[in-house]
Amino acid sequence: MADFGYHVLPEWFSPERIIEGLILAEDAGFRVGWISDHFHPWFDKGAYCSFAWSILSAAAERTRTIKLGTAVTAPILRYNPAIIAQAFATLGYLYPNRVILGVGTGEALNEVPAGGGWPSFNERLSRLEEAIKVIRLLWKGEFVNFRGKYYQLRGRSYTR
Repeated sequence: MADFGYHVLPEWFSPERIIEGLILAEDAGFRVGWISDHFHPWFDKGAYCSFAWSILSAAAERTRTIKLGTAVTAPILRYNPAIIAQAFATLGYLYPNRVILGVGTGEALNEVPAGGGWPSFNERLSRLEEAIKVIRLLWKGEFVNFRGKYYQLRGRSYTR
């Protein structure tokens, strides 16, 4: 059986409208709610661009069963993968089996304005692979001593 999802765009709507939309989506039987993780909107006039992770948490508080996730978070430039691991471990702890971390190689529209630059696709893909490795290691809950090409980490994630 296929699951159908509802994708909300924080750059188009205010945070309260997004949350209201996700509540209505759950009431209508949607099983997944996706939230774009953008730093900049696609347009300027009348735009919003709320922080997706905050909306995930607020929406999870106001819903009961719908799974909520990012579509997508790029753990390669704007965000350090260790911070993503911590944030989504916390969300997963608060809302068990309801949080999805969708990851990708990002978009220049979001990474460049935040100071992340814009490397080649091959470098972004390589960074993504390494970032996923860091996130998975941290989610095991053990002490991690990682030294990769792009990321270094010495520590652990305490909330799992």
